[in-house]
Amino acid sequence: MSGILPASIPVEPPSNPHPFQKRGSLPGRNLTKPEWGEIQDPSELAEAQEKYWSWASSLARKLDERASVSSLDDHPTAEIERSTAVVNGLEGCIFVGHTNTDMDSVASAIGAAYLFNGTAARAEESLNGEITFALEYAGYQSWLREEGRQMPGAILGGDEEGLPPFFPRIPGATDPFSDRGICLVDCNAPEQMVAEVGAVAFPPPSTAEEETIPRAMAMRRRIRGIIDHHALADTISTLGPIFLDVRPWGSACTIIAHTYIRMARPFPLYVARLLLCGILSDTVNLTSPTTTVADRMLASLLIFYAKETRVNTLATDMFRAKSAFLTNLSPFEMVPPSHLSP
Repeated sequence: MSGILPASIPVEPPSNPHPFQKRGSLPGRNLTKPEWGEIQDPSELAEAQEKYWSWASSLARKLDERASVSSLDDHPTAEIERSTAVVNGLEGCIFVGHTNTDMDSVASAIGAAYLFNGTAARAEESLNGEITFALEYAGYQSWLREEGRQMPGAILGGDEEGLPPFFPRIPGATDPFSDRGICLVDCNAPEQMVAEVGAVAFPPPSTAEEETIPRAMAMRRRIRGIIDHHALADTISTLGPIFLDVRPWGSACTIIAHTYIRMARPFPLYVARLLLCGILSDTVNLTSPTTTVADRMLASLLIFYAKETRVNTLATDMFRAKSAFLTNLSPFEMVPPSHLSP
């Protein structure tokens, strides 16, 4: 529950001594570092890439080497992280974010589901334009067709539109007595959870009746973990210890990305692109006051795995897609019914 980077990651890594003056790429990657002179007005992401280029490129090579060379032993930290994930019940969980779904919520669920061999679920039936843009940009639907559906134990496909499945449609997801665990990402307050979890596990005291208590206790027992960057809600309670990773960072996707590093796991292309989009969305392209050093560092690393060269325009394209979506909504559609007074 610490927001401190491990000792293996320097807080202020050395900057590239030749800022954007020569091209370079990782072995086996088609990512070319852009020339500084080509950028008239560098974005915060471009500046973060420049500042942390040496650190990110070095770390990416090390992660790839450990994943591809069988003779290299796992780092002790990675072995502990993987064992802890199994013991705490994160393996095979349904990972779901908050209602009034945003980019960070969906992307962190997908990234965590891949990492822990679970299922990524969406909390809302419809998704905004920024999210659908990012899913298309990441190639999520193509991945499901070509690889995802054939990966036993990994993300369990998507719906007919190639999106992460809507939580209530996942078999057994709404059953309080199911043995399958649930991990909440980018949220922890009951009122932010999907109704099938929050309203069942934490019913208002005025409506709690004798017959609802067993269902409430059973649903609380299914909550195996919380991965979030918001303050813990006073109204959350569990029946026992759960996996808890809450850090004062700018995005839940930053936490998920850092967990990949701790577990010595490289990022698949589509996961890297979605996590990068999640960080850029929640930190407003690294300009929000909530942006931390960790957000900048992890975003610079994800650029490698995302094979991204449009560092100066990616966030702009995302925000335009979201704006175009919102202009087509009525005032009522912009405000979810759960936010309206009775």
